[in-house]
Amino acid sequence: MPKSGEHEDSASGSINAQEGHSPDECVDRDNTHSMKGENEPGSEPGPGTVENRPATDSEEDLPLDLDKILERYCQHPTIRMKSDATREAYAKFFRRFARHIGLEQYTRRQLAGPKGKHLLLEYIAGVIPLRSRRPTLAGLASVWKVGLGLPWPIDPKTDIGKLPRTRRELTPQDSVVKAWRERLKDEPNPYRKALWLLIGQLGLRPGMVAKLRWYHLRYDEQGLPCEMRANGADEGFKTFADLACYLPPDLAQSLVQLRKWLKDSSEIDPILPQMAFGQVQHQQLSNGRKNKAHWNQIRAKYDLPKLRMKDMRHWVASRCRDVGLSEQARAYMMGHEQPITNMGDVYDNRNVEINLGRQAQRFPHGVLGAFEKLDLEVMATIPNDLVAVLVGYHDGKVGITEVLTQLDAWRLNPSVGVVQHEP
Repeated sequence: MPKSGEHEDSASGSINAQEGHSPDECVDRDNTHSMKGENEPGSEPGPGTVENRPATDSEEDLPLDLDKILERYCQHPTIRMKSDATREAYAKFFRRFARHIGLEQYTRRQLAGPKGKHLLLEYIAGVIPLRSRRPTLAGLASVWKVGLGLPWPIDPKTDIGKLPRTRRELTPQDSVVKAWRERLKDEPNPYRKALWLLIGQLGLRPGMVAKLRWYHLRYDEQGLPCEMRANGADEGFKTFADLACYLPPDLAQSLVQLRKWLKDSSEIDPILPQMAFGQVQHQQLSNGRKNKAHWNQIRAKYDLPKLRMKDMRHWVASRCRDVGLSEQARAYMMGHEQPITNMGDVYDNRNVEINLGRQAQRFPHGVLGAFEKLDLEVMATIPNDLVAVLVGYHDGKVGITEVLTQLDAWRLNPSVGVVQHEP
């Protein structure tokens, strides 16, 4: 990697097809997919603009301090409106860049000239894989303009060229989700169970779950929560999309148990408040990072297969599509922007109640309830006397040979059922 003063004449060169990768500098894939609408390099705060106070002449020639740059960046009002995951990912992208070039050896004045552009282009070309360049450039541009207070020197069209879109994650397998459901359906901790069901039944983002409050719930005639509604702009959700979701019975009951467990919570308190050393901080909002920590603790406690919170968002979306839930109803349930691909999407705007009814009709027991239906269908095909044999085996009253004999007889002739042997 050339240092200061070397090959500066290459600063305006293109990196369209260079592919030198360093394994330990590749971008964390977990964070590159949570930046919807924020992964265009140079997209904020504006092309070539700076949203920060100008440095004085004395500061221009001082060695740069990475911690101060990132502190200034994270405290900026525009950046604080971004999601926690996006802020952390962008700061991490810049921190890796700073470590790679040895940022402390440069001054702000040096990076404002051709040297800064040269360092950026060489880092992108030599370190970052092609499919990760789009989110990496977005993060570097954001910190460069807001944290450093310098104009972004790179023109994506002339300096970078065409980049591939970020790779979409795959929907997790049903067997993995079912393993989590089976283990957590009897979870004794109300906080963890509510977290699991809010993610598993509704596919909400971790940051969105952290901002839910008790006044977002609506109740039926029996006093049980039946709906959840929230204004995305008022609550500061990632995309400002509104939330309107039907609450399946297990989630509704879980929320009732959680509120009893929290004891002194009021309507304005978070549903899942911050926990500090096992103590509930009723009025303190949690965040996506803390919810992920709780999620990972659940997985470690029960030795469950790998399943991230964002994976469940993919799984819920896939199940909604499988059963034919409308795009509008799915958007309200999961709290994402409603897609508009043609004029029909513009004019077909049903009211919230209709979309809530569609959710309840398609998923009366929630998205996870599909597993219960499958279990019932399988049990309905097994004769009662064969079920009695299995129960007897479980209780130690029937041997394995008898079980295998009866199962094989049922396989060969399902209509006969269990073969009765003469004593």
